[in-house]
Amino acid sequence: MRYVILLILAIVSCHMTVVAQEENRVDSSAVVTNSFWDNWYAQVGVDMNLLFPSHHSVKDVFPNGKSFGVDIAVGKWFSPEFGGRFKVVWNNGILPNDHNTWLAPYGVPGGNHRHGGFLNFIWDVQVNMHNLLGGYKPNRKWDLIVAPRAGGWWDNYMDKGCPILGIGIINTYRLSNNWSLYVDAGYHFVASING
Repeated sequence: MRYVILLILAIVSCHMTVVAQEENRVDSSAVVTNSFWDNWYAQVGVDMNLLFPSHHSVKDVFPNGKSFGVDIAVGKWFSPEFGGRFKVVWNNGILPNDHNTWLAPYGVPGGNHRHGGFLNFIWDVQVNMHNLLGGYKPNRKWDLIVAPRAGGWWDNYMDKGCPILGIGIINTYRLSNNWSLYVDAGYHFVASING
C-alpha cells in the first residue's frame, strides 16, 4: 500500500511540474514589449553653430557666423532601430567670439550674446543605421544615427522666432553601460527673421 501511495504522489508531483513549466512558456507568436519608462536617456553638451545668411559667402562663416552655447536633450528608444528626442540648444556665447557679426543685431560684434543669444528647439526622429542594417548587437561600442528633425528658432535680441527643418548625423561611442560620448552634426534650414 505504501508503494501505491508513493507512486500516486510521484505521478501527481510530475504532473504539477509539467503544468508549471507549461504555464511559464511564451507563445512564439507573442510580442513582448517594454514598459514606457524603459530606454530613456539624457544628453548634455557644448554646442557650436555656424550661421551664414543666404547672401553671404560660406567661406566667411569663420569667424563672422560662429556661435557657441550649450545643449540638453531627452530621448527614448522605442526599439533598437528607432527613437525620438527633444533637444534645446542655447547659444549664449559661453566661449566668447567678438567677430560674430552675422547674428542680430547684424554688424555688431557680440551684440546678440549680450542680449541673451538665441535658442533652438528640436524634435528628432532617430534611426540607428547600425541596428537597422546590421542587426542589434548589445555589445556594440559605436552607433551611427540619422535624425530627420523639425523645431523652432527663437532670437532673444530680436524677440522673434521661426521654424526649423533639418537633418542630423549623430555618432555615439559607448564608454560603459550607462555613459556614452556623442557628436551631433546637423544642417538646419531656418527662415529669415529680419524685419
